[in-house]
Amino acid sequence: MTKKWFPILAIFLALTTLIVVPIHVDAAPILDNNISTVASLSFDWSIFWQQFKNHSAWDLEWFDGVNWISIKGDLSIVRAFPNQTTCKITLIFDASHSGNYRLTFAIDEKIRDYVQKIDKFQYELLYDGYSIVFDWSDCAEIVGLVFSHGVKEIDGERFFWFRIRRDGIPIGAHIKIDPAVVATSSSYLAVSYPYQRKGFYANTRFWAFYVDSGTAYYESTTDPSDWSGSATSIGACTYGYEFSIWFDGTYIHYARYSAYYLKYRRGIPQSSGSISWSAVEQTVYYVGSSDYMHLPCITVDSGGYAWIGCVRYYNGLSYAKALKNSQNDGTWTTGINYTLTTTDSASWVVEIVPLTSLKVYVIYVYNGIAPKGKLYSGGWSSEETDLADYTLATSYLFSAVNEGDHVHFTYTRATTEQIRYNKRTYGVGWGATDVLVAASVDETYMAPALSINTANNNLYCFWMQIGTDHVYYKKCVSGTWDTNPTDWQDESTDYISYGYLFTSWYQDYGGYIGLLYVTKASAPYNIKFAYLTMAAGYALNLRVMDFDLTDAISGAVVYKDSDYLTSDAEGWANWTGVSGTVSIEVTYFGFTVNTTSYTVTSDTTDDLHCNLYDTTVTAKPNNNQGILSGANVTAYNNTGTSIGKIKSGITADITGAVTLTNLPNATLRFIVYAKSDYSVIIANTTQSITSDGYSFNIVADQNYATTTLSWDYVIIWAGGLSILSLGTLPIILRKFKKQKKGGEKTCMQRKYA
Repeated sequence: MTKKWFPILAIFLALTTLIVVPIHVDAAPILDNNISTVASLSFDWSIFWQQFKNHSAWDLEWFDGVNWISIKGDLSIVRAFPNQTTCKITLIFDASHSGNYRLTFAIDEKIRDYVQKIDKFQYELLYDGYSIVFDWSDCAEIVGLVFSHGVKEIDGERFFWFRIRRDGIPIGAHIKIDPAVVATSSSYLAVSYPYQRKGFYANTRFWAFYVDSGTAYYESTTDPSDWSGSATSIGACTYGYEFSIWFDGTYIHYARYSAYYLKYRRGIPQSSGSISWSAVEQTVYYVGSSDYMHLPCITVDSGGYAWIGCVRYYNGLSYAKALKNSQNDGTWTTGINYTLTTTDSASWVVEIVPLTSLKVYVIYVYNGIAPKGKLYSGGWSSEETDLADYTLATSYLFSAVNEGDHVHFTYTRATTEQIRYNKRTYGVGWGATDVLVAASVDETYMAPALSINTANNNLYCFWMQIGTDHVYYKKCVSGTWDTNPTDWQDESTDYISYGYLFTSWYQDYGGYIGLLYVTKASAPYNIKFAYLTMAAGYALNLRVMDFDLTDAISGAVVYKDSDYLTSDAEGWANWTGVSGTVSIEVTYFGFTVNTTSYTVTSDTTDDLHCNLYDTTVTAKPNNNQGILSGANVTAYNNTGTSIGKIKSGITADITGAVTLTNLPNATLRFIVYAKSDYSVIIANTTQSITSDGYSFNIVADQNYATTTLSWDYVIIWAGGLSILSLGTLPIILRKFKKQKKGGEKTCMQRKYA
């Protein structure tokens, strides 16, 4: 059964875009067309997207042969915001059944009109005040997907829906993030080889390094599906394998070879997308054409000292070398210049794996031999040759990572078409027998790239399959590899010419593991990026509660560091894969109502005690004599627009008061309407809510009726009959009679019963 469509589907899933354009901010907004607005107030995009989420929904359905069955539990929705007016939506699911699936999107607000802009893949949805562009144009050329959409009429109102269907999905299929094109290159070796590294995540950005047209570059983005920013030149470099980077959690270090120079530099990646360099580029080694060091693979040990595995060409011979910087301040002075072996081979490659306490393990290999290794722990061990049970046809078809002082090693063995794995246990040595990871690979042109999730020490082995033109991976948990590989990316359209034209991140950074790889059969070659989101650690279940811990709050935004969720109908925001100390902030209608932190060492469930206060508002007429009953009192987040509406209530006949529950401790805007349909404003003011049980009066100061009052207890009332008891004597105010006097209205009459 073919799985060929899965990564293709991920393209359309990953590149869903919603772009919102306000037609005029002061117009009655999309989510409540009845509320009057207050003009010239700033627009809060975070509130808009929070409300948009509340008014739109996805459903995943499976066809059981008779009916479509909702299996929304298989679906995860990830939202990203590259700018305030754009929402990128990623949909991920694991098929719990085999058969036909469909995804449906709908918005429950009535639509005024829509415009189909690019065939059937981009729609402009027009609401009262907003234009929302729903963009699926990136999947226009995908074969096998069936699209449908429409505007459904219910009770005379029109609502937009969109659907995409795919048939023949096997059980267990994993639909994941689609790769994005980072750049194009004139060289198919732009990011090679897998034993080197070319990317990481830091300071809210994904970073990618590559070579094009004889120059090394870097790019970064906050949105991994959009690499449209400009590239920054690092320096001359002919091929990707002559350029290597390492990220130590703070600094990016690189080694670059060009024109017989071996260079080094260190810097801090910035959230702006630039790199703040510690010093000018340093020369590690230069003599000339008869003596040079190239094929660098850089590593940084636990003390911040850079190591470079490389090959020295000298007097017509080539030797495997290990160099160590004696400085850890961004300058370079060679402290160790060690020849690993005097055996000559032009195909030597060297990877240095960092351990703990300044130790490293060095792996070096040339074509047609079993790999060799040496431990450095203040001095050099003897050479080890039992890393693998078999030889490598080509020297660069391997990759390694550390777990503390242990070393994990993957390679492509010669002649038997397999990717295999072995582990070196510190103090014990390499395993007696290595393990099969993948079969039916090309032993000359396909390599593994190995990464580790440091939160739980799970391993990820990636490879690119020639013939199927797919990218696969397997995960290893506690020494056991997945039985079947995950068919991750389908590149059958672009074509994979060689299976070593890629590199994975050394480890997880920011909860991600990324992959850079090259596709197409001729220049310009595509440099693509794909990533996995790590789910490691523990469950963190937080429930947003009001100040007196009585009410659960839905629709609050709960931030966990830079990640966030919106609390559900029961107030819950639930994460998995959390470990260590995380900062929590809760915002409600744009106001911060809780800040705290958790150190997560096990599954954690807790209530978030938020500064959300019950507040009593009493509405009074302009002269403060009496009360207003039947008035609509609405609290806003100081915008006065429907998106910012927090709570609304009607004042009581007897007291003229209404209690609005769970208002944030902030300065809010309160608008009083004479009618429940929000059509007549009679008061508009701000008030700071400072405590639970807070109370204050609102005085009607606009569009109110003018009168002279001569008694002490009066109800001003907007329809019906109101009775106020004064001891045993009821005062009855009947329905207003309107009289014009000087262009103003008088509307009060009393009668004693």
